[in-house]
Amino acid sequence: MTLQTIPGRAIELGSDAEGDLAYHDGSKWTRLAKGTAGQLLATNSGATAPEWVTPATGGKVVKVWHVNTTSQFSTTAEFGASVPDGSIPQSSEGILILNLPVTASATGNKLLVHFHGMAGTTSSPCASFALFRTTGPNTSTNALFATSGHVNSAAYASWHTVESALTTTQSNYQVRMARANVGTVTMNNFNDSGASAHYSTAGKCNLTIIEYTP
Repeated sequence: MTLQTIPGRAIELGSDAEGDLAYHDGSKWTRLAKGTAGQLLATNSGATAPEWVTPATGGKVVKVWHVNTTSQFSTTAEFGASVPDGSIPQSSEGILILNLPVTASATGNKLLVHFHGMAGTTSSPCASFALFRTTGPNTSTNALFATSGHVNSAAYASWHTVESALTTTQSNYQVRMARANVGTVTMNNFNDSGASAHYSTAGKCNLTIIEYTP
């Protein structure tokens, strides 16, 4: 049997328009009108026909901010009057190690905050870190996030948290460090020996904030 060519102009499904698709519904050919910009073609929930769907937009990265330093830090300061005293760390306590200005794009977005550094102690090995928002319309003397952990002379200190973008005005996010036991706690060095920063300029503590759509 010789195949026959049917001119495209000879096929009409009714209300045909540029960009339309044709599919078979089991008994006849049916027209599927074109979707809108950005939509994707998918199979419907009944798995009987194609349909246009709008892809989810959540989880899109909007902006990234980053700061790091090779500076050495050393302190015997504590968060609170004693360790532990059950109080929320304050922006006047501990020592400042990193400051990062952030201007969010939208107040409905989220901010993923990640910190990483090399902490150390000279005595009972425990260091504390707290995150603050110190400028902008939503400043707070109370820590947004705080944690402490065993650093055992020298160890990685790494943590992350998620905050809401409360304003589109520039805000400063700060990380402060304190000891969580006795002795001296350090950053970017093994201990409080006063030696050069360990690993020279490759030894850095870092603060990264990623704005994303929820």
